[in-house]
Amino acid sequence: MLKSKMILPAVLLWCVAFSLWALEPVAIRDGVYVQVRDGHFTYGGERLKLWGVNFCSTVKRGGEDLKRDFDRLAFMNFNGVRTNLSGPMFRPRDAATSDTVQSPVKGDDSQLDRLDYAIALGRERGIFFWLEFHPFGSFQPRDYELSAVEDGLSRAEWEALAGECALPTLVYLSPRAEEVFRRYAFQLLNHVNPYTGRRYAEEEAVACWQIFNENSAASEILTRPAEGVFGRYRERRWNEFLLRRYGSDAALKRAWGALSSGESLKAGTVKYGPLPEVEKIGDAGYQYSYVGGAEDADAVTARRRRDMMRFCYELYAGFNRRFTDYIRNLAPEGAGINVVPVTSTCRYGNDLMMYAAADLVSDFTALGSYSFAARPWEVPRDDPFYPWKVRVNEPPLIENPIDCFRTAGKPYLIYEVNDYRPNPYRVEFPLRIAVNSILRDGDGVFWFNWDDDGYLPDIHSDEEYARRAMPMANPAYPNASLIMCTDEVMLAAVKAAGELFRSAKAAPFADPVRVRIGGDLLLDMKCRNLPERLHSQLWRHAWTRGVELSYDLDGDSSAMPAAASPEAPLVWKNGISADWRGRRGFYRVDRPEAKAWAGFLPEEIRFDGVRFSGFNREYAYLSLTALDGKPLAGSSEITLTFACDSANTGFRLDWTKFRKPWADGLAEAIVDGGRAPVQVRRVGATVDVPVLRGRVLEKYDFARRCYERREITGPIVVSPEEPFFFGRIVAK
Repeated sequence: MLKSKMILPAVLLWCVAFSLWALEPVAIRDGVYVQVRDGHFTYGGERLKLWGVNFCSTVKRGGEDLKRDFDRLAFMNFNGVRTNLSGPMFRPRDAATSDTVQSPVKGDDSQLDRLDYAIALGRERGIFFWLEFHPFGSFQPRDYELSAVEDGLSRAEWEALAGECALPTLVYLSPRAEEVFRRYAFQLLNHVNPYTGRRYAEEEAVACWQIFNENSAASEILTRPAEGVFGRYRERRWNEFLLRRYGSDAALKRAWGALSSGESLKAGTVKYGPLPEVEKIGDAGYQYSYVGGAEDADAVTARRRRDMMRFCYELYAGFNRRFTDYIRNLAPEGAGINVVPVTSTCRYGNDLMMYAAADLVSDFTALGSYSFAARPWEVPRDDPFYPWKVRVNEPPLIENPIDCFRTAGKPYLIYEVNDYRPNPYRVEFPLRIAVNSILRDGDGVFWFNWDDDGYLPDIHSDEEYARRAMPMANPAYPNASLIMCTDEVMLAAVKAAGELFRSAKAAPFADPVRVRIGGDLLLDMKCRNLPERLHSQLWRHAWTRGVELSYDLDGDSSAMPAAASPEAPLVWKNGISADWRGRRGFYRVDRPEAKAWAGFLPEEIRFDGVRFSGFNREYAYLSLTALDGKPLAGSSEITLTFACDSANTGFRLDWTKFRKPWADGLAEAIVDGGRAPVQVRRVGATVDVPVLRGRVLEKYDFARRCYERREITGPIVVSPEEPFFFGRIVAK
């Protein structure tokens, strides 16, 4: 039996250095770029699975601190970084026009210099980047001078329109706005990274691009009230669309059945409308949706509205296709932006229209979801888990319906995901996300949000990450509960789940149900938000047999076979199962190369050849994973992980103050976010793996220190008094 033993500093340093590349990184090579092959991301002809984090708004560290950040990312086996809300990384704060990109000097620690250095650091460590073009909120007054494109608007009208309409919507309406945005993309893609010597257009470490973050332009153009210059300009574009589609008033009357008095295509006076009532609402994570369908309408109104929806789909598709064609031509054939995958945007929520609009013009599907367990308005007060929604005690699902929107033949990535602290049951979520992505043959998962130097300033050592408090939701920034870099427990679970996703050989669904969503739904304003009946059918298939979608504006939806709701225990054919009976739910993985459990613990857990026992907690994440994907007995490197829960010292909640929905309400209920040190509820347990005897176990803490190293001669014991972050098992 193993006993704790502190090792010599020389051995400690050797362990740290030796462990930096725990999961063999992909070597990013000159002239080799990520491409889509057979519906998946590939690099150098091999399948590429990404498990990454988000850098939000700015790169939070610079110099040696940024280098340490990337060492920590590699130590935790992340191999991807996504940037979002990236305008401050690219644009000068005082830019007079919207096509301006920063001009950093190497080493000046400006935001673009930091991003350049980050890309170089990632390149050295096999960490790929997902970049976006989305730069800023609105166009500038002087942007009118940048383009000679004729859009029928005077300078005063265009400037008024730019003030009424945010950039990510205006580019879909105005050719002038589109031209200015192209000029910005040209500047960005031609920026040369001095650390790698590559233009962004030809940087091998950039795996993919997105045009906008969480763009809802098609829905917004469809539903926005007809006010100001926007209303008049949309009506003009609407008449141009109808003229192209029908050619004459007579043909339009035949299609619709009637025109209203004074309406004429020739005169450009066909009214845009009638509009449905729509409400803009916020969901967990401050994601916004436009909700509300259309009332039952007469036949003429229904036909008009089908064309209104088609008009918005066409605007959305037209800009994205033209822009993608333009940027593809800014690199040589077969290089960089000429071949890497591009998506128009990333999606969440119930807006069926935007799922379809984005997917029809994108190389890959990008979907996101946050888990929000604090639900005092939903969980009964007499429930023993109040106010927490304990997801392992229910059939599997993802809170946003991204489990139902896997598109046939395209890579499937999750762009933002996390579970809000202080959920005491959150360590199951990373495994649930990994299982979802395995079953759907996914290509990547990116966790939000890695770091924030406002909440966590002046971190200059690994030890500081271990000593700092975890940021918590507050009225100024409710999403502070998603900042990850000092959350040891959640990072242990995320790390282990990523190792399973990237290295395990678990098969996806072999024969998913193929569902075509056609124009009968996509052009029906009453179905613009995902109909509950359709969602229910898709969800049942999503977790029992699998489901893959396609979209067809010109055809009808396909019939979907009936499916019963999942029943516990739900056992898939790849060694993964879920069981939510008796309100003691869990996820379980029992494969030759991986053993994992997340949820409520019995007295002991027996896997094939492995036994976990002696738990001091009733709920935890446990895992044993071969990083090379080989059976445990033949693997050269295996990780061992235990994780339960943690809280800042002095942290206090008052659920009576939870009044607003979602993260805003959580921020109200947290009356004291607490302080350092973080109180980690560590797991004590014994693991017996006879085939690993004779190997060497190294135990690491959150500061990347190897604090114990010895031969395995019997069951492995981890004490709750140890600073155990994970264990590494290697040959003697």
